[in-house]
Amino acid sequence: MIEEGGNKRKTMAEKRQLFIEM
Repeated sequence: MIEEGGNKRKTMAEKRQLFIEM
């Protein structure tokens, strides 16, 4: 359960960085 939360947080951060790079 903790792993899923961490994965979701990582995805959000990665998505935000990708958006900024775009």
